[in-house]
Amino acid sequence: MVSVEDHLRQWSEAGIVDAVTSERIRSFERSRRATTAAERPSVLEILVYLGVAVIGVGVFILVSISWEDLEEWARVAVTAGPGLFALLVGQVMRSSQVPGLQRGGQMAWLAGSALLTGGATVVGVNSDWADENVALGAAITALAITLPLWAIAPSHPQIIGLAAALFLLSTALGSRQDEFSFAAAGISLMAFGWAGVLLVERGVLVPPVSARALSAVAVGFGAFWAAQEAAGYEPLAFIAAAGLLALGIWRSTFMYVVAGVALVFLALISTITRHIDEPSAAAAALILLGALLVAVVLGLARWQPWKRATA
Repeated sequence: MVSVEDHLRQWSEAGIVDAVTSERIRSFERSRRATTAAERPSVLEILVYLGVAVIGVGVFILVSISWEDLEEWARVAVTAGPGLFALLVGQVMRSSQVPGLQRGGQMAWLAGSALLTGGATVVGVNSDWADENVALGAAITALAITLPLWAIAPSHPQIIGLAAALFLLSTALGSRQDEFSFAAAGISLMAFGWAGVLLVERGVLVPPVSARALSAVAVGFGAFWAAQEAAGYEPLAFIAAAGLLALGIWRSTFMYVVAGVALVFLALISTITRHIDEPSAAAAALILLGALLVAVVLGLARWQPWKRATA
């Protein structure tokens, strides 16, 4: 394999680059190799994850076997206490100069957010709140924790935590009715998803990879969720799918395309099974339609008429 130094020597001999440019290339390659090495998981990082997992299992077992014997304050303490400890440990790990420990700190923050949300849920249950109020209190607590943590240190785990908090909030809004409202929950989640799409495409919501993925999932699942309420909401799924597909083409982002296609797939299955008495005939029609669509795409890719028109 030819090294960078070999290339630089050949380019210098050919007069393509001078000494200053060669040194800039060397500096860039050293920086790139250092960044790549920092992104690789280390043994220390894996051990941190294993330690957090072992502690979590121990806490779960301890709580499950002694829950009925615990006082109300103790139930809050065994959930919120480890949550606060995880946030503190996460901050200590984030202050380290080792990239693996910094990422481990982000995971500790995510675990702490989940535990504190559980503590808020226990408080609501101990206070004899109605179920919908318990859900809303837990969602607001989760959002109040995950949003500042993301603002302090935007990372993939914090995006996951923020998305989970918004999902809880959507579920809580759907449970405000006498019966769970799929429309309220789904439309809320879809609105949060579109807001996420807008923010990530404007460069506000970062990191973009996880932010795009979870925003697209929120749009798709929210629209599909709302469609389960009644027939009048079913077009939302197809409209949202069209929006995701159009956005994927416009922004050249494959994640939106995947989410849009998956939503079309689920929406078609749901619509057919709910409204068509003879699903076999509908299935045959869909197969023919899909085959025709694939044939048209292959034909266009083969002949490329847009290039012929501009030739």
